[in-house]
Amino acid sequence: MNKHLTFTIYLNNMNIGSMVLRAPGKYYKIAELLDVVPLAAEVDQFIRSVNAGAAPHSLFTLADLSSAAYEFELRFAGIVYLALRLKTGDSGKVLVFEWEGRFGDFRDGFKIF
Repeated sequence: MNKHLTFTIYLNNMNIGSMVLRAPGKYYKIAELLDVVPLAAEVDQFIRSVNAGAAPHSLFTLADLSSAAYEFELRFAGIVYLALRLKTGDSGKVLVFEWEGRFGDFRDGFKIF
């Protein structure tokens, strides 16, 4: 189950950045993402938790400067499950990116610039 993932966070400053998710046949980018440093710290903590033997499940609410809202989910139960859902105006959610694969692929694909 070797599914390559690139998960990159670009820091523009301490509050705003971009997030890019890329996997075979899939790509999604959020530009001007707010609170990008806390997100990077949470993902780093997720990785540390798995390394320590835990099975974390994290759910984040994200927003960008254009007021788009997202739900970002990370879960580990033998494999990593990552989902990004765009929140719609009618309180619904649209899945815009989904990936599952080995923890090593997730860990190695996560970068902060």
